[in-house]
Amino acid sequence: MPRRARRALAGLASLLAACQTSRDAAPATPTEPDPLVSRHVLEQGRALLREGRADDAVGVLQSGVADDPENARLQGALARALEAQGRTEDAAAAWARADALAPPAPPLPQEALPGRGAGTLVAIVPAEAGTPESPPAWPAPDLERVLVERLAVRLPEARVMRADPGSVGAARQWLASQGAQVALSLALERSWCGFTVKDGE
Repeated sequence: MPRRARRALAGLASLLAACQTSRDAAPATPTEPDPLVSRHVLEQGRALLREGRADDAVGVLQSGVADDPENARLQGALARALEAQGRTEDAAAAWARADALAPPAPPLPQEALPGRGAGTLVAIVPAEAGTPESPPAWPAPDLERVLVERLAVRLPEARVMRADPGSVGAARQWLASQGAQVALSLALERSWCGFTVKDGE
């Protein structure tokens, strides 16, 4: 092969090698996580955890977090799965990341409302029990206790009483006999929260 041809081939080879190196070194264009994919991964991970397959759930959720690291719900689900594995330190780190992405709600205020509830009557009306979908011991005594404790913080001068009048007329007579300036009626409704694959706890 003539010397000129060999030089041309060598130059072409060098040029091709440079192009290949340049292409390999080019940074990959980041892609935005698909929210539908992230939702599917979240539901899949929660379903596996619900079935007691913590190892599989961790694998699925770690993959989801790698693809969508800013997703607080994926981070929280991963933390729960790690807890189920007994990996408390890893779970704590995942919870910290989830809380950093979506800070938890602030604590409830501990000061009394203006007026402190003076002249206010709070009537707690329990929900009707015995419906097929109600929990066995409804209304749960804990709910009323928590409500009364919370009212004592926010309306410390209010009177809190149980009331279960049988009719509108009886309710009016009962309220009139109390001599309150303001009446507030709170009903203890059915509270049945739990775990769902779609929404978690």
